[in-house]
Amino acid sequence: MKASDFIGSRYLSAADVDGQPIDGEIVEVGSERCGTDRPRNRLIIKLDSCAKPIVLNATNTTELKSAWGDETDEWLGKHVSVGTHKVRFAGKQVDGLVVKPLKGGAA
Repeated sequence: MKASDFIGSRYLSAADVDGQPIDGEIVEVGSERCGTDRPRNRLIIKLDSCAKPIVLNATNTTELKSAWGDETDEWLGKHVSVGTHKVRFAGKQVDGLVVKPLKGGAA
């Protein structure tokens, strides 16, 4: 058991991925108000292989939109791989989530 399982966000974070990409099927797409400093509505996806929902940033949203179109209902049943990548956030290099569509539909 990890102590970190009991603290942190209810959403998937780079620390949750722990260097091992998560592949899964999108089973739900929605939106939620996220953020503490400037809360705003963000797209959220849920995967069949992951307990925590994933907040999509603009880059990840654009990636999925380019692959499957603007209508998020069309994303259901599609497969993605979630990994990490160094990104700049608040002036620092941190690990961020990268959501990539998988070709051919299979995870």
